[in-house]
Amino acid sequence: VTKPVRQIELKAALEKAPNSGVEPVDATSLANLCELEADAPGIVSELIDSFKESTPKLLSQAWHAFDKPRELSAIAHTIKGSCSNFGARPMEALCLQLEHLAPTGGSDAARDLVAAIEREFVNVSSALEDHRART
Repeated sequence: VTKPVRQIELKAALEKAPNSGVEPVDATSLANLCELEADAPGIVSELIDSFKESTPKLLSQAWHAFDKPRELSAIAHTIKGSCSNFGARPMEALCLQLEHLAPTGGSDAARDLVAAIEREFVNVSSALEDHRART
């Protein structure tokens, strides 16, 4: 989706995203993160717990920040950083879109993005729990 963001184009792109065939979490990125376990046992599990605890709070804040573009952009940036730790590329991309869209004040499109991020968070959480169960 290019700027200026048009709601119809954004919705079409978001509808395509869940069926893109891209895994919610990149296995290589997660494997690289797991290498930290040698020096800090339990660190990956702690990071997963922190991500699963903090992200819903941040998303809740996002729902109340549509009239505060800087705050909404900062929330998206924070979530994006957490996503990059796990290689959650689809969710990271949605956060990047929101981060760039927020300052333009496109609240309908921003709402669509927050909803899409919430849906992708469920996928990422499930993938991380599957990983934790296997290790």
